[in-house]
Amino acid sequence: LVLYTPSLENPVDTIEHMVETGNIAFRDSDVAAEFRLVHVMEVDYPDTNDSETTTRAMQQNEPPFGNLEAMRDEFGADVVMMVRPLDWDAERTRASS
Repeated sequence: LVLYTPSLENPVDTIEHMVETGNIAFRDSDVAAEFRLVHVMEVDYPDTNDSETTTRAMQQNEPPFGNLEAMRDEFGADVVMMVRPLDWDAERTRASS
């Protein structure tokens, strides 16, 4: 299950590329695993929150992530991932402080 923010350009193509790249890495590394994309969904969430804040919001079922468990059950998702544009400079600055 992959969630993305409205500002992500070409979200379906981007996410499908990420899944295929991950599966190629598994195959090339002789890892007996495969990503299977079960659902892609846009969520209204700010791109300005850092990764730690976003992860915490997802884990604590804060809006707009209040129904993640139900969505995992509905789509048979073992993993939930959030994809969004990220300001790497800002992320590095937060990480080093």
